[in-house]
Amino acid sequence: MSRLASILASGLAFFTAAAAYAQPAMTPVTPVIVASPAPELPRWSIALRVSSFGIAPKDQDPNVEPDHYSGGGVELRYRLAPRWELGVLGQGGGQMLDDGSQGPGSFGMDLLTARVHLDPYARWDFYGTAGIGAAVMNVVGEAEQKPRGAGMLGFGVERRFGHIGVSAELDAFGMGPQKMDETTTQARTVTPPPASAPDNGFGGGSFTLAASYEF
Repeated sequence: MSRLASILASGLAFFTAAAAYAQPAMTPVTPVIVASPAPELPRWSIALRVSSFGIAPKDQDPNVEPDHYSGGGVELRYRLAPRWELGVLGQGGGQMLDDGSQGPGSFGMDLLTARVHLDPYARWDFYGTAGIGAAVMNVVGEAEQKPRGAGMLGFGVERRFGHIGVSAELDAFGMGPQKMDETTTQARTVTPPPASAPDNGFGGGSFTLAASYEF
């Protein structure tokens, strides 16, 4: 009996070892996480702007209130990358007097713009903007001035509703001096310094509300 028990024990050990050898080794599986691609943003957008401007000669006493203008403009933008857009902005306005009536002054400004978005996929999109171009300041009854160099720098926030966006923007801008000759009548839309003083350009700021459509 002892011999039979020994044979059975040896056989059991042999089959146990064979079964263990035949069973494939369990290799730990590392989960693979596939990042979903970011959604593609619309390439083009067009915005209608309504603005309030304050403009004064750069050499005007800072204690004197700048002249106020009311107007707006249109901006067309193209998205180069999720964070970056280039655009063309045309804006302008008419002078508003203290009693609320229309004044004689007006101005127009055409700029090439660039916009950088802090988070282009967020519903609340904070952005910075800059522009460079030309501007014209006019007074009714005076000779039309030649274009002068202009630049703009600002920031804003836009709330998106699908392809529609509503934004608020604050901008600071400047307009360079204009070289006057003997045959050109100098026209200023704001309270001018003495006639002998040179034209040192204009500076100002604006607050804008805009509605845009992306496509």
